[in-house]
Amino acid sequence: EVVETAVVVAGLVIRALVAIALVGGRLVVALVGGGLVVAALLAAAFAGGTWVVGTVQGLRRGRQGTTWLDLVDLDAAEQVSARLRVVLFGAHARTIEEQLDAAGFPLEDGLRLALFGELGAYASRAEIQLRATRVDVTWSQGELELRRRRVLAAIEAEGLTGRNRRHPLPLLPLRVALLTSANGDALHDVLETLRQHHIPLDVELHDVRVQGRDLETTVLRALDAIREAVAPPDLVMLTRGGGSQSELSGWDSVAIARALATLPVPALVAIGHERDSCALEAVAWSARTPTAAAQLLASS
Repeated sequence: EVVETAVVVAGLVIRALVAIALVGGRLVVALVGGGLVVAALLAAAFAGGTWVVGTVQGLRRGRQGTTWLDLVDLDAAEQVSARLRVVLFGAHARTIEEQLDAAGFPLEDGLRLALFGELGAYASRAEIQLRATRVDVTWSQGELELRRRRVLAAIEAEGLTGRNRRHPLPLLPLRVALLTSANGDALHDVLETLRQHHIPLDVELHDVRVQGRDLETTVLRALDAIREAVAPPDLVMLTRGGGSQSELSGWDSVAIARALATLPVPALVAIGHERDSCALEAVAWSARTPTAAAQLLASS
């Protein structure tokens, strides 16, 4: 079981205290969170290594196989409250990335991650650093599942379940607002399916981010524009193709669920492939894939 010591260590603040220790015969003082902390004491306290959990930021890869990143702790306002530098060397970096990829969690900014390693001093920058050697993939899986359950619980508590489905799907839609990436495969799949069925639809593309930290902001902006339009569309479709669990997780959003619940027109959600699911399906109409969503329109 992961011991969540972690990024909180990087948030320790010892103000007005100068502490000095010998590390390898040299004096080392590390600056963390605005205060002075003796890196050697932390390394001794967690001798043999420790598990560290947090959200990945500032990921960068070197040419020699070394990977650097920060693990951060975010407060309720999504602001960084603590930060710990992490380095993954050579074989450890490759093994950790292979394990994450195999589980559908590519190493990227925004991923919630549990790493094991040894704490040490990065003396030239007066920082504490974790030299990571292992990853707990099941912890990341559990974090995403826990987050989804919280979103679904909030949707239920706010009475949003099925709210958009009160608007029946149109029998003959003429105008569809399509929220997806202008550069994604989902756009091609939807338009090609409609073309093959000779459906004369007016498709209004809203180019949104379909993963990452800007997903929620761009989708909400598009839904606001649709809500305020003088002539709203007959249907709103939100879609993207398949991806990793972490890439798709951005669609599990209470804010987007609220926006769909108050739309004056029906919404059709099609996120990922057959095996994928999305919390927004609890609020709006749904289809398993972008192609299936277009086929549903064609059959109507």
